This record gives sequence, C-alpha cells and structure tokens, in this order.
Amino acid sequence: MALELFHFTGNDGKDYTLPKVVKSGVLRKARNARDDVDYAFNVIELVADAEALDALDDMEAKEVADIFNDWMQGMKPGESSASSAS
Repeated sequence: MALELFHFTGNDGKDYTLPKVVKSGVLRKARNARDDVDYAFNVIELVADAEALDALDDMEAKEVADIFNDWMQGMKPGESSASSAS
C-alpha cells in the first residue's frame, strides 16, 4: 500500500507533505501537551520531515493552525496487521 500524503503549499510556493496515517504512538506521545498549540506542534514534529518543518516555521500561526486542522480532518487511523494465534 502506498503511503497516503496530505499536501500543503509553503510560502515559497512549493508542495510539502505530512502523512495521512499516523500511528497511535505519535498521538500517545503528544497527549500530555499543555494546550492545543503544544499538542499540534508535538504531533507535527514527530511526523514531519525537516523540509516540511522549515516551511511551517516560515508561516504565520493562523496559516499553520489552518493546515493542522485540514490535516487532522483528513487523518486516517493507523493500520495494524492482524495477528493469528496458533
């Protein structure tokens, strides 16, 4: 299965991506965030590559919040392979 990606455009006009499928461990690690902004950046920092982080760092906070909300709307639960008991 190909990795599905969420696309956003940076201020430089280039296309950047975040994964549409995030493992539950990422959400678990971010769960103790102080507030929504802290939670959003914890999740982003755990999954984004350096280029996407740089692009987000160059944007205004409102733009990043909009991207995060759009990304979360398209989020899919992570898939796991079923284990078989013998």
